[in-house]
Amino acid sequence: MALVVDTAPFSTTCNSYASLAGMADYVSTRVPDPAVDTAWTTLTTAQKSMYLVNATRSIDSYVEWIGDRYSRDQKLKWPRVNAYVEGFLLDQISFPERVVEATYEMAIWMMANSGEVSIDQSSSYDMIKVGPITIDFNQQALGSAKQYFPDIVAALLKDLGSAQDPDLPGQSKLKIATLHRA
Repeated sequence: MALVVDTAPFSTTCNSYASLAGMADYVSTRVPDPAVDTAWTTLTTAQKSMYLVNATRSIDSYVEWIGDRYSRDQKLKWPRVNAYVEGFLLDQISFPERVVEATYEMAIWMMANSGEVSIDQSSSYDMIKVGPITIDFNQQALGSAKQYFPDIVAALLKDLGSAQDPDLPGQSKLKIATLHRA
């Protein structure tokens, strides 16, 4: 059975914040790189659906949203109640436009990374030095060196929630470093 994109907020099969038609319009009118539009239009409907559904799932997995879920029966984490931005209550029965746009951008990012939901970050550091104090991390202590969330998506969702790197099972991270005077 083919994956069908459903953007109706209270549908029992709702699986995406963004529609196929909305995505096509977004890449053709708002994305400055014509290669993105070409790449999107050459995908099959099934592939396009997969990118939008997976982008939505990733966003819901990595964002701690403001407010509360509207209903315990809703499939996605939006719509929400008690969600205020700059003192204004957001519409409780639809998806905010910035959530929809973030879904477009997440799908584009995933498409550019061959469907991967994370990419390696080469700019991670392995040592911190402050004056005479040096902390040298081993590979396991550094934790994740992957980016799970593109910066543009985090910027779009700035007032609506905060992006979190996933706490992966078995991931070894430095939790607390304590320095003692010798």
